[in-house]
Amino acid sequence: MTRYQQLCVQLGQQARTARRAHGKSQQDLADKMDVQRITISNLERGKHVSLRRVLQIADLLQIDIVDLIPSSKGLGKAPISTPDAPVVENQRDQEFLDQLFKSE
Repeated sequence: MTRYQQLCVQLGQQARTARRAHGKSQQDLADKMDVQRITISNLERGKHVSLRRVLQIADLLQIDIVDLIPSSKGLGKAPISTPDAPVVENQRDQEFLDQLFKSE
């Protein structure tokens, strides 16, 4: 598993923890974000994670996005991306990931 994949899984876990701490269901977030519940479920499992969705969740839960970003320390030294890794949604997401791992 690449660091990108690990990051997506950990971001999803952080989002789930925050959602539950705020007493919200996946359906509650889905309704407010105008997406299907499966979109929230996938994100929480680390699949199809996008920075835009993570920002939306942070905004809806009224928390700082930093609270959703896991420490990069536990992500090991695997490459951020490989040919079989999920595709980063856009250039901004790639730049965000590059900055996140830049300090290592």
